[in-house]
Amino acid sequence: DVGAWISICTSTLTIGYTSATISYDFDTDPELRERTPEFFGYVPSDSWRRSVVFVTIVSFCAGLCFIRCLTIALFGLVGRGWVAA
Repeated sequence: DVGAWISICTSTLTIGYTSATISYDFDTDPELRERTPEFFGYVPSDSWRRSVVFVTIVSFCAGLCFIRCLTIALFGLVGRGWVAA
C-alpha cells in the first residue's frame, strides 16, 4: 500500500517538474520575450527569484495533478459511474 503512494507521489512530482520545465524554458526564451513581452516574462531575471518561481510552479503542478488523481480514485471507490461522467 505504501508502494502505491510512493508511485503516485513520484509520478505527480515528475509531471510537475516536466510541466514547470516547459513553462520555464518558454518564458526564459529571449526571442519569445522580445516578440510578445506582454505574455512572456513572468520568470524574473534574478537567479534566486527564478529558483523560487520554478519550485513554486513544480509544487503547484504536482499538487494539482495529485488532487485530480486522488479525486478520480475517490470517485472510483464511490461508484464507477462517477469516474466516467
